[in-house]
Amino acid sequence: MPVSDGTADLSIAAWTYGHQTVWREDSWRAPIEAALREMLRALRAGGSAVVIETLGTGHTTPFAPPLELARYYSVLEGEYGFARAWVRTDYEFPTADEGERLVRFFFGEERARVFASSRGTSMPECTGVWTRSK
Repeated sequence: MPVSDGTADLSIAAWTYGHQTVWREDSWRAPIEAALREMLRALRAGGSAVVIETLGTGHTTPFAPPLELARYYSVLEGEYGFARAWVRTDYEFPTADEGERLVRFFFGEERARVFASSRGTSMPECTGVWTRSK
């Protein structure tokens, strides 16, 4: 990041690093760790780093993540000292049809079928929030 060491009060990465575990299945760790080190480098003493990732699209409570995400979350917590919390961040749509269209676009056909079968206008989401202070 084009900032000096220790100049930020807050650094945030939201729904970004986890994708590397799928896109770069055999080589995700190095770029994620480099990004985490940059987040921490930029923080001043007392600053906070926040990482936001999924803990279950379509779930009302956190799910057991797939192996790729579990490994990444283990690195966050075990090696970088981030603490995990979670919140519900449900998706709310104006109509069931609009919801189905958007769910299909973002999450694929299978998730859209599940959403459509509910005939509702909301889809549950659990979001993990990992934090660490410097």
